[in-house]
Amino acid sequence: MHYEPLIYKSNGKKKLIEGSHLGIIRIWDFHSTSLLKIIKLKEIKNFIYMCVWNEKYVSFGKTDGLIEILDITTGKILKKLKGHKNEVINIRKINIPQ
Repeated sequence: MHYEPLIYKSNGKKKLIEGSHLGIIRIWDFHSTSLLKIIKLKEIKNFIYMCVWNEKYVSFGKTDGLIEILDITTGKILKKLKGHKNEVINIRKINIPQ
């Protein structure tokens, strides 16, 4: 099962990032459809929502109530945010001007 295909811009190019319930993240060149990168993560299984923060970071909402932040350039989990009792079904990046 694949979750949350998202399009974002990196180095002036559009990319598509998608993930599976098995913890496999794929990054594609949106226009050429070339597969650019595969990231295999054992620790990000059972995620149900993904949010691209910028061209370097992606966050995941998981069924266990965690939000995990991944550096897609290194493939490493940077942080695990706890505090939710139920699954995290939505993460949004918003800009609040002062």
